[in-house]
Amino acid sequence: MDEYQGFKGLDTMTFAQELLQPIDLFAGHQFAVVSNDKEILIGDIYLQRDANKLWLGYTMNPKFARQGYMHKIIQAVISEIHLDKTVVAILAGVEIANEASSNLLKKLGFKYLETEDGEDIYIFNY
Repeated sequence: MDEYQGFKGLDTMTFAQELLQPIDLFAGHQFAVVSNDKEILIGDIYLQRDANKLWLGYTMNPKFARQGYMHKIIQAVISEIHLDKTVVAILAGVEIANEASSNLLKKLGFKYLETEDGEDIYIFNY
């Protein structure tokens, strides 16, 4: 999971300052996924607005993989973003070899769009 984290290697003060920045989805924003009961970082999602589309990225701590967390989180993102009628689609890129992530997106209603730069791109249309 660490290889995709934008916060890796930051000291505590810099990390806190980054988290407290105003949310600007056009610039992109990373959100922590924390378990309610243990207050442990279990993953993250990244959202970036591109005109009338939203790019979605996510990583999961392997200790918490395949337990339904990311399914619920992406489902909530889909529902919340649907309230913004200016967003017509959500896009997500997945490494070609990551079958679990591809299957998750398909289960949530995403459709394969194309392969670009070593990633399969999936789209969810509203």
